[in-house]
Amino acid sequence: MGLHVRTVAELEERLARPSAGLIEDMGGLDGDPMILGAGAKLGPSLVRLALNAVRGERRVIAVSRFSEPGLADSLREAGATVVPADVADEPALAALPDAANVAFLILADLITPHRVVVDGREVEVEFVGGLLGQWAVWVRRAVELLDEARGARAGDDGAVRRLLTLDGHLTDANAAIFDVVHGFHGCIPGIHEVLRRQGLRAGRWCLDPAEDLSPGQLAEIDRIWAAYPWLRDDDFVAEGPSRWLS
Repeated sequence: MGLHVRTVAELEERLARPSAGLIEDMGGLDGDPMILGAGAKLGPSLVRLALNAVRGERRVIAVSRFSEPGLADSLREAGATVVPADVADEPALAALPDAANVAFLILADLITPHRVVVDGREVEVEFVGGLLGQWAVWVRRAVELLDEARGARAGDDGAVRRLLTLDGHLTDANAAIFDVVHGFHGCIPGIHEVLRRQGLRAGRWCLDPAEDLSPGQLAEIDRIWAAYPWLRDDDFVAEGPSRWLS
């Protein structure tokens, strides 16, 4: 199997091209699909993929804070029903339109089978790893989340519910740390800021002395730091150096 693309536009088109199986699955849905965290990472591509798969027969509801300028308008022009909302805010979530089919990002990928074409044959595959960003920060939580994902795939309904609850939190936190709104320009300083707060670095400086957090990124990190303490592994990190350096 080969995927040859030369431009970002070609890549976006390929990511938004539904397979016959996806079109069939989406056609069998009872109600409109809603995508939470539609403004983060692969969210816009997932929205466009869903739009192409439903072929105008259903609404595709895209929910996000949409902090990236122009993204909400772009998805609206593509045909999505855009709902600006903070997925970490419970009153905002309660006010969302009713939808029978809700998709989350990041963690949902770990528990959802995916259909791909290999040598002309459609096969079903699953992620066996993931959470790439969490191997830079909050590693202990990444290990725990992967264990939860394995349990969910094995039929643990409690693990599924826990992951779906955490998915919006992790999407929001990663957007701040990796600086999604500024095209990831503050990604490395953002990672360094997390490590600095945990005592693993003395500062957030980079090899390029001019490289630092993007405007507003520090306030966003402050916000998610206070909002999601359960995503952090501060205790594990605090106990680690005595063992790691002995």
